[in-house]
Amino acid sequence: MGKRILILLLGNIALITIAIMIFDTLGIIDYRSFIYENIPFATQLLEQKLEDPSLIEKENMLRYKQELDYLKKILDTRQKNIEEKEKEILAKEAELQQKLAMVEEMKNSLEKQQKIFKDYDEKITKVANYIGSLPPDDAARILENMDDNMIVDVLLKMDKIAEREGRFSISSFLLSKLPPDRAARITERIMRK
Repeated sequence: MGKRILILLLGNIALITIAIMIFDTLGIIDYRSFIYENIPFATQLLEQKLEDPSLIEKENMLRYKQELDYLKKILDTRQKNIEEKEKEILAKEAELQQKLAMVEEMKNSLEKQQKIFKDYDEKITKVANYIGSLPPDDAARILENMDDNMIVDVLLKMDKIAEREGRFSISSFLLSKLPPDRAARITERIMRK
């Protein structure tokens, strides 16, 4: 009979303990604070942290907020870097547009100069052909009325035409028909070209 009583007593203690735990979980009673207040050595034996579910949630929220703040700082830094790069790219683009405009302007200027040179070369070729077809005395009189630079260009063109056609040029002969001081000046310029 003593065994039965002991088993029933242990069963009742187990049922009461389970009921207390269920009521504590549901928030109806708080057995830990009752034990800590009424049993003096229980605080030393049961060093357990009382955890409030809302406190855990607050800690989690605080941790999430810290992580979000950290991520926000990273994103802000990246955004600033992107904005700086965009400014650099826009500045480079403006610089390239400016250089492109300069290149285009230089190209147009070069094309104009090439056209002017081509037109001048065609005129010199016509004059050289015309003077080459005249009798030497008439050709020399025409050359005397020309500018020294133009005479140099005409005589050099006459040399090229004669060379291309496989004949001797009469430019030296025409040069000899000019006054000696002018012929010397023109010869010197021809030698520099």
